Amino acid sequence: MTIVGEERAQPMVGDPAPAFELSDPKGNSMSLDELRGQFVVIHFGTTW
Repeated sequence: MTIVGEERAQPMVGDPAPAFELSDPKGNSMSLDELRGQFVVIHFGTTW
C-alpha cells in the first residue's frame, strides 16, 4: 500500500489506522490524529 509516496506494509485487522487528512464538505481540514480515542465512521461514496 502506498500512502503519500511512502511504501508501507499492508495493515492488518486490529492495527491502528494510518494517519491521513481529509477535507469536510465545507473545505475544513481534519486529520485522523485529531479524532484519536473517539469512535470514527468514514463513508467513502461517489456520484458516478
